[in-house]
Amino acid sequence: MITRKMRVDDMNCNGCAARVVTTLMNLKGVVKVITNLDDQEAEVTYDDHALAEPDLREALRTAGFGMPNRDFCENTQKQ
Repeated sequence: MITRKMRVDDMNCNGCAARVVTTLMNLKGVVKVITNLDDQEAEVTYDDHALAEPDLREALRTAGFGMPNRDFCENTQKQ
């Protein structure tokens, strides 16, 4: 498992945050999602053997969220 934070543009309300959680939790391999509205970030714990970072970004793009050009934040934690 790996835990990373990613910026999620256009996540501006509790409804948006809930949609981010639902969108990511529906991906096979995601085990935990925590959102932070103030920082417009989602902390995602997932199986990096079942899923790759582009899969997470694409799922959020498809759900209507903007994704900045930068990759995940640097606080990667292997578990």
